[in-house]
Amino acid sequence: MLDLAAALPGSFVVYNGPQCGASAPDHLHLQAGSRDRLPVVREAGRRPGPALEAYGMRALLFRGERARVLGETERSLALLSETTGREGEPWCNVAAWKEADGCVLVLYPRSRHRPEAFHTGELKVSPASIDLSGILVAPFPADFERLTGDDVAAIYGEVTIPEEPFREIVSRLERRG
Repeated sequence: MLDLAAALPGSFVVYNGPQCGASAPDHLHLQAGSRDRLPVVREAGRRPGPALEAYGMRALLFRGERARVLGETERSLALLSETTGREGEPWCNVAAWKEADGCVLVLYPRSRHRPEAFHTGELKVSPASIDLSGILVAPFPADFERLTGDDVAAIYGEVTIPEEPFREIVSRLERRG
């Protein structure tokens, strides 16, 4: 993923993990787009990480040389598996891009595939990487038109990992530093 991001200057690459995509949770695929249009790029700014919290979502942020970013990502995935009790790949979404001085990777730990509003029929939104990166896709115009900032923050907060386990993972990442 980082190699693809490096090969596409000015772009971002996203990945949706198991049970963490809008419509295809059973296979691996990567997507790319223009980096200047992705809100999380601005949110990440020059922040060092590992915590990145914005518009209701909780994510892990890694930046630097490719080897460092890969190491921190692998460590985070192991901590997520341990914390959530999920064997194999933990639920997550990922966005990555290349900057002049290295790679940036944002890992969105997940707790749910879809928000409760999806299941009740109140809103047909199913956040994946693009959505958690700041571009919420609502497939029906009526849902899009009635969404508020508070709705979006609540949806992101509901599908990303809860605050307490997130803080524990961030603390463990910072301790080893």
